[in-house]
Amino acid sequence: MFFVKKPFNLEFDKDNSSYSKKFTVTTRNGKSNTKLVVYEDGSVYLKNGSQYFKMAEKEIKKNLKICREGEEGICVVEDMNKKWFMHRE
Repeated sequence: MFFVKKPFNLEFDKDNSSYSKKFTVTTRNGKSNTKLVVYEDGSVYLKNGSQYFKMAEKEIKKNLKICREGEEGICVVEDMNKKWFMHRE
């Protein structure tokens, strides 16, 4: 069991409970079942198993890039100016 961080450029809908900000994520063969779902109307949900949590995009003032080296490092090469989600591959 571990907790997943949401993308920093998305915020939880204010109607959601504060408890929904932490997720218990199950994995199958080392892959998470948590992902972002974007519908045609532009609404964004964080899907964790069979649960859906509504999210809203927030403005980003800087085009930041993340790169961390190491065995479990994560590298994001694109500017973070749109919806994205990091997870362990």
